[in-house]
Amino acid sequence: MAEETGYGRQVAPQPAEPMPLSSPASFGSQLGAQIADIGAQIHSRDIAAYRRERQRSADEEWSGFQRGFAEARVTIGETARERRQTAGAGHAEALGEDWAKLGETLLGSLTDEGVKRRAQDSLANYSASLLEREGQFEELRRVENALLDVADYEQLASNRVRRLDDHDAYLEELEIGTEFLRTTIEDETQYRQALKGLDRTLAVSFLRGRIDEDPQLARAMIAEGLFDQALEPEDITVLLNSSDVGIRALEVAARREAAEQRAAIVENARTQIARQQGGNPLADEEWQLVEAEVAQSGDTSLLEDVRQARADAGFVRIYQGPEPMPPSVLERRIGELSGMANRSEAQNRELQWLRRNIDGVRGDFDRDPAGFLIQSGGAPEIDWENPDSLSARAVWAQRQSAANGRHVPPISDIEAAPLRDLYEKRQLEDVLGVLDGFADPFARIDAAQVVAPDDAFLHRMAVMRPQYRARMLRGRTALQENPRLLKPENELGEASEAMALWEARLRQALVEIDQADTEAVVDAMRYHIAGSVVTSGYAVDEQAAGVFAIGANAALGYQRRNGVPHGGLGLWPGDKPYILPDGMTRTDFARAVGTDFARQQRAGTAPVNPDGSALAVGDLNRAYPVWLGGNFYRWETSRGNSLRNAEGGLYISEIDR
Repeated sequence: MAEETGYGRQVAPQPAEPMPLSSPASFGSQLGAQIADIGAQIHSRDIAAYRRERQRSADEEWSGFQRGFAEARVTIGETARERRQTAGAGHAEALGEDWAKLGETLLGSLTDEGVKRRAQDSLANYSASLLEREGQFEELRRVENALLDVADYEQLASNRVRRLDDHDAYLEELEIGTEFLRTTIEDETQYRQALKGLDRTLAVSFLRGRIDEDPQLARAMIAEGLFDQALEPEDITVLLNSSDVGIRALEVAARREAAEQRAAIVENARTQIARQQGGNPLADEEWQLVEAEVAQSGDTSLLEDVRQARADAGFVRIYQGPEPMPPSVLERRIGELSGMANRSEAQNRELQWLRRNIDGVRGDFDRDPAGFLIQSGGAPEIDWENPDSLSARAVWAQRQSAANGRHVPPISDIEAAPLRDLYEKRQLEDVLGVLDGFADPFARIDAAQVVAPDDAFLHRMAVMRPQYRARMLRGRTALQENPRLLKPENELGEASEAMALWEARLRQALVEIDQADTEAVVDAMRYHIAGSVVTSGYAVDEQAAGVFAIGANAALGYQRRNGVPHGGLGLWPGDKPYILPDGMTRTDFARAVGTDFARQQRAGTAPVNPDGSALAVGDLNRAYPVWLGGNFYRWETSRGNSLRNAEGGLYISEIDR
């Protein structure tokens, strides 16, 4: 018989093939990433779908709970009414347990935790209401059973219904009382008598409570006949009279309250008007409410004040808002409105406001012109390290001065604060070094006046050339340390004579200029001479005559170009001193005088002799120029008379530089 054999290897073992090298790509990393992205998208959609399904399920659960909750309330209500017939101790507690079981049944069908929490809140709220109501019934029944006295019950029920504010609640209490009487009094006649008495007692008590709270409603209920069966005629008369008394009392109280409200409205309006006058205006919508309240109060005089205040608040927003308008705008508007023949009420209010406030606006502007205008925007930013920004600000100030008809310095009071700190620390050279960033000397002096309005010496130093300024500051320090530095030993010597001569020339040339500015120029001359004395090491008596002349001219900021003086003091024929405009030679000045003379001849404003005959340009040599500031000069004769034009006005030369 053949024998079955198992499996046997048929070939010899072969060497194993080497494993191929693996890489992320060989494992499909790119494909895996794409699959992961697709999976994430599917997962996101699944989550959104899950959330929608969960919300739908929760909505269905809540709807189902509400139906069950309503049915449970009906059930427990019927149970409560049935048990009241035989209610005793533990009545409310038993109903509470029944309600708890109903609630557990309702909650047992809920799976959503949010719905379950809402349902628990609803069940708990109703449970509290049920226990309170049935507890009160249980307490009343306990008292009833204890007293077994209808009179006592009437008293208790009467007190209770007096506190009720709803006619249906009153009827419910009456029903409870009726049930009490039915279970307490077996005799039908006695029962009906007691019921009539209870009806009357509870009706009177309920209406008394209503009269206390709302006599008009109580009177309407009586007049409607809701209590005709319960009340006697005399009861109705008394209650109607009581209602009328209550109504009149309410009317008195209402009038008193209205008077108090009117007083409060008046006080509020006066307060808001005062606040606005103090600089804290209301918004227009707030003024609108105040105006409506005052109009309702009937105070016509106050209403006019409020309307004016509301209009004023609008003008404040227009003219003094975040971008306040300068005085020139207000002045032009005043001129426009004043020239109107038939102004509207609004225009009259505006004109009144402008006239009341123009002086204040002028004051605000004059205290800090640049700061005032910077609020409106458009001013180039100040960068003390960037001369271009300072030049741009100087040009802006010139344009603003022309546009507003008022001088506007290049910097505001706030922008001057860092320089003022240096000034107060007596770091004068640092202040002047910063101001040198303004190429225009007039801008420098204007900025210096903002930094220290009362320091004429600082103003003068601001227009000094650095080499003169350094010598003047050195001389100033030396004079402070040695006040006799410029006191010549020979008071009648050449030094004294030269110093007096050049000081006199300065004062004569500056006769039309502010006294403080004149003194600052004279001081600058003295400081320059003192600086020369210190630098040279020689006493003032030993100084050359040119030192005094240079001191006077340096005080005016002159300079030499190719050996020719520009600016400083000039001498008109007859040795009359005058101020040369900055950067002008005497020849330049004479030429400019002639050019302006010809221009004014053409305009008919050239000077004339006292007899009215015309003057030639050469005749100006018989007078001399007196600087008025800026580029303007009047002309004075040796007799002290000023040249005039044919119209009798001063002849004033305007020198173009």
